[in-house]
Amino acid sequence: MQRPMATPSPCTGECRVGAQGICRGCGRTLEEIAAWSTATEAQRAAIVKAAMARRPAPDPRKGSPER
Repeated sequence: MQRPMATPSPCTGECRVGAQGICRGCGRTLEEIAAWSTATEAQRAAIVKAAMARRPAPDPRKGSPER
């Protein structure tokens, strides 16, 4: 039986990894994306926090990103 995930994946379905190795959709590194499925809740929370800090501010001309 699987336990429910308390920390949802930050994946936006817009997977595009730039030259820096960071997904432009969610802000995660390739290592963080690969580790997600086996990460503990504490590790997932840390990944989300780091990814959110890397993501650029939304462009007000494009509206709010859908999640």
